[in-house]
Amino acid sequence: MASTGALPRTDSTRPAGLVSVDGRTYPLKSARIDARAEGGVAATTFIQTYGNPYKEPLEVLYTLPLPASGAVIGYTIRLGTRVIRGEVRKRAEAREEYRKALVEGRTAALLERWRYR
Repeated sequence: MASTGALPRTDSTRPAGLVSVDGRTYPLKSARIDARAEGGVAATTFIQTYGNPYKEPLEVLYTLPLPASGAVIGYTIRLGTRVIRGEVRKRAEAREEYRKALVEGRTAALLERWRYR
């Protein structure tokens, strides 16, 4: 799998990138970073495109290492013509909404913070 190159990995059990819950990886086709810095704050947009070599829909885990002072304020996932926009919510509420969407057969995404020590 191609590396995202964002930061060095700090944990050998979680590969950076897009991996199905059964361990299959999705190939990274392209990556682009757009950034702007003003007043001591940097805003960065990280755009990645992955290929899907599998026919069936899969649940995937996306891992992107961030520095301790980094934060995600939103995300957008495009699946063909479908668009999923992320909203910041409390963890329990977000997990419940995600599980509900999966049970109902809808496409869903869940972004959670995972800090390495």
